[in-house]
Amino acid sequence: FRDPDFDPETADFCGTFNDQWTTEQINLLADLASFNLTQEVSRIRDALKVAYKRKRAHRLYEEGIDA
Repeated sequence: FRDPDFDPETADFCGTFNDQWTTEQINLLADLASFNLTQEVSRIRDALKVAYKRKRAHRLYEEGIDA
């Protein structure tokens, strides 16, 4: 992450109702999103696997198929 001093909780432009951002602000948010994704990719994958398995088990149960 390029700017360790950037805090989206205190940055005025990160307010819920702000819909006008500069290119620099967009880049800060994009960098933060990219950083968060790379830090949490294994947790995201695990959550998706759990959700997939739960939905699959439910579908198979509803169809009367023994998994």
